[in-house]
Amino acid sequence: MLNEVLYQLKSVPGVSGVLVLDKAKNSTYQLLPASFSQMAIKNLAVRLLELTRDWSESQKIELKFDNGLAWVINMDKVSVLILARRDLSLPDLNLVLKSALVSIEKRLHKVTPDFVPSELNREAPFKKGIENHVLVSAFNQVASKYREALGSFSVTKNLRKSKDKILPQYPFLSNFFVDNYGAVSLLAGHITATDYQLLEGIAHWLKGFKALCDVATEGVLRETSIREMTSPYKMDLENSGFYNILDQVVYE
Repeated sequence: MLNEVLYQLKSVPGVSGVLVLDKAKNSTYQLLPASFSQMAIKNLAVRLLELTRDWSESQKIELKFDNGLAWVINMDKVSVLILARRDLSLPDLNLVLKSALVSIEKRLHKVTPDFVPSELNREAPFKKGIENHVLVSAFNQVASKYREALGSFSVTKNLRKSKDKILPQYPFLSNFFVDNYGAVSLLAGHITATDYQLLEGIAHWLKGFKALCDVATEGVLRETSIREMTSPYKMDLENSGFYNILDQVVYE
């Protein structure tokens, strides 16, 4: 439940209230003082939407008032408002925020898996689309690292096993073919998935593949992140929003 995440944030010393705005559905989830009426909450949500309309993802600001503080954090699908007293424990808040922000987007995504920007939201869900061949090349970059350590047979087996495990959730992954040399290629045909679903499916596949390979590897390779392994394609993956989704998948 999203309420659990709201309670985690509210439990931070100094935090007096939390409001989460789902920009896709134009709805709110909040844990605010009883003095906030429904009209006050609605007005607060409208102001929050107007304030963050043209912000970039992950942008945040601190607002100072005579009687307290407010933190506004903008993400891909949601904006978060945290109201606090001046005795707020900022280190504690930052610690809780690390997991809370990931949980908020993930749990709202489960409620609305096919994210469609509302008319009030000017930005598309991603800054820039990504070509499928870039995803394939980035995936093969990771696979090649493990082929050097484990050989083609083990890598091929782990690629197929990790894909089959999530195929019911991401059936479009059947468009991706794994050959006997431990490499991924894209079959001809249209992928029936949104940009978000495609990136999320690839992120889950990479996570599962790496986990299987890491069982048989030691040292540097096991400790190297997928982000580091795909660094040659960093710009395209970053601009597409893939790394943001990958972080959510890895830490869920």
